[in-house]
Amino acid sequence: IVAEPGEMFTAYLDGSNPMTYFPLKDVLETVLSAYMGRRVEPVVDLVVLNQGKASASLLPLWLTITAVMIGVMVLSGSFAEEKEKGTLDNIRISPATDGEILLGKGISGALLVLLVSFMMLLLNKISLSGEGTTAAALLLIFGAISFTAIGLIIGLHARSQSAARAVSTIAYFPLIFPALAADLSQIARQAAGLLPSFYLYRGLRETLQYQANLEAVRADILSLAGFALLLSFITLLAYRRTIERER
Repeated sequence: IVAEPGEMFTAYLDGSNPMTYFPLKDVLETVLSAYMGRRVEPVVDLVVLNQGKASASLLPLWLTITAVMIGVMVLSGSFAEEKEKGTLDNIRISPATDGEILLGKGISGALLVLLVSFMMLLLNKISLSGEGTTAAALLLIFGAISFTAIGLIIGLHARSQSAARAVSTIAYFPLIFPALAADLSQIARQAAGLLPSFYLYRGLRETLQYQANLEAVRADILSLAGFALLLSFITLLAYRRTIERER
């Protein structure tokens, strides 16, 4: 913000990130009035920088939403439907072990997330360096595994397809909104740190929007890998308990 003569100000805002640009734009005059110490409507000449990059900044958001929606909502309903119709019981008769059955379901869900994500990157003509491509791939793979595992857990415990979709819808919003609002408040940031969606969104934003290298998003990749491992283990335990209970 540059102060000009006659209570005029020139404010330079980064328009490449709508998550911070719009809140700052709305409170700018209020902040300047508080700075001047009296109620006044200062004249602000707003200069928006990097406005052409705003569409690119939305891609990490849409990739995160897509991964959560497919992994949690679509897969949970599909898995619960197989339980409800008895298809899963027929699969259990085969020589495949519990781990192999669960692995097959998980791989199919993760591949669907990765396929849709790849199409979105392709349509947006994203160009990354070698390290950037590796970082984005690892983030999407571990994110896909994490959300697929959550969807399988919901599908295992739901008694019907409608129940699975209801639970996944309720779980969808807490997974998404704290992660996207982490920059707006300290409380939201602390809550977002407990969710895999936060590390996926932050890592993709750094990689796709700011061309970060592999080392810069190392913490996000390791956090997502930890979530993927933990949630996969919980899914396997839930699957075995479901089998024992139904026997």
